[in-house]
Amino acid sequence: MNDELEYSKVFYQNELKDFQWRVTVSTFMGVQYLNIRKYFLTFEEDYQPTKEGMSIPLDLMSTFNLAVGLLDILSNAES
Repeated sequence: MNDELEYSKVFYQNELKDFQWRVTVSTFMGVQYLNIRKYFLTFEEDYQPTKEGMSIPLDLMSTFNLAVGLLDILSNAES
């Protein structure tokens, strides 16, 4: 079993409650996944992932559909 983190970006951080949301790309058993997940700050002062979030296979169609959805949300927020 291989689980390799290839990309990680924090897109929201709540310092009062010691958690953050990240988008990551990882490989598991030879398949790349796009992950959007909540992380919490441990007593050892490092962030660990929670079960809150989602993982989808990283392919052109799923990534495109996610981007279109996010662009729709941004477009509606502007109006």
